[in-house]
Amino acid sequence: MNSDLIHPDIVLRSLRRHQDPQLRAAAICDIAARQTRSPLAAYYSTYKQTVKQRNLRRLGLTSHIGFIRLPESLAMESEVFDVITLGEKAAVRNSEEGPFEEIILQSTMRSGMAVLIDEGKGLSGVLIVNHNAPFHYTGDYIRVFEQLAQLACCIQGGVDG
Repeated sequence: MNSDLIHPDIVLRSLRRHQDPQLRAAAICDIAARQTRSPLAAYYSTYKQTVKQRNLRRLGLTSHIGFIRLPESLAMESEVFDVITLGEKAAVRNSEEGPFEEIILQSTMRSGMAVLIDEGKGLSGVLIVNHNAPFHYTGDYIRVFEQLAQLACCIQGGVDG
């Protein structure tokens, strides 16, 4: 795979078509799943956050591709959030021995990535992809995933409106 496979113009056009935050989150999940060849993609954000989740500092599940049952919320206080907010890079788990256990959303998944979708006004959401094969996410997939996050942040208003 070559990281040039993600075409910024096509991605931006696709995301701009969706003014509704829920539809835009679904489009981001779809693009992430296709570009990284992942059977599972999920977007957790402040958009679907309940009052209880906000008080517990958790993001709500906004959209997903793949498995029907996923965690309804994700803790904002974790090593994954520290890495993706401070380092502005994807957090990657490629084996059962690796760090960031919380980005594996289903027990059948063996590798995963998480990246911040930030519209410049602070945390707006986290995009996660999972694969059932260990060591699925190589440098090219990681670069494409991070590039998608950067493009999603370019959309006026971000994913959350």
